[in-house]
Amino acid sequence: MKRSSPDVIEAALLAQHGELMTGESLRRALGYRSERTFQRAIKAKTVPVSAVALPGRRGWFARTRDVAAWLRDVARSD
Repeated sequence: MKRSSPDVIEAALLAQHGELMTGESLRRALGYRSERTFQRAIKAKTVPVSAVALPGRRGWFARTRDVAAWLRDVARSD
């Protein structure tokens, strides 16, 4: 499998999701297999990026750039 440069990954995520990721896209990008495990991580404050609830909106949100940076860091540690 070809590895993508960090800039390409970030650009692709931004093009697909915009500045904020939420829902299944966020959960899957962070490697959580189910909504339940993601919710447990939120409650335990172990999510690897800053996830916030926005007033008047349902669910959790994270900056797409933060998710891309976390993915880059994970790839570097391999």
